[in-house]
Amino acid sequence: LFKLIKDKVHRKNSILEIGCNAGRNLNYLFEKGYLNLHGIEINAHAVELMKRTYPNLYEKAKISVSSLEGSMPFLKDNSFNVVISMAVLMHLPYDSNFIFKNIARIAKEFIITIEDERPEILGDRHFPRNYLEIFGSMGFRELESGKCKDDLENYTWRIFKRK
Repeated sequence: LFKLIKDKVHRKNSILEIGCNAGRNLNYLFEKGYLNLHGIEINAHAVELMKRTYPNLYEKAKISVSSLEGSMPFLKDNSFNVVISMAVLMHLPYDSNFIFKNIARIAKEFIITIEDERPEILGDRHFPRNYLEIFGSMGFRELESGKCKDDLENYTWRIFKRK
């Protein structure tokens, strides 16, 4: 994740990770000097784990325990320089597609997705989408994309920048 943003995102910029879980990604950014970190996580137990595992991050970051559907419509326009999702959007049911407009609305500069986009993974927990089409139609252009490696070999990463 750091490799994707290090040349694009200043360490003072605000970063929101949607579905931050126990904070592994946010903590990695925190250790790299990013301090304006935010997260939304639906699982209160994961946030409790963050509190124990990454106490410095938990103390400094602003973490909201809520669903995306319940919190994102209330966030201000252009409120985060960067919005990141990693293996979260692919689990949103299709009736939650309004979340994408909210992501585009709150992202001031960049949207970063790291998701499994393969259509053949459709199931009761996987809802594949084409994020290039989605965010491309909402005022963002893709700067870079690629296939992930190792544990995430079926995932695609994309960096979108506001036009």
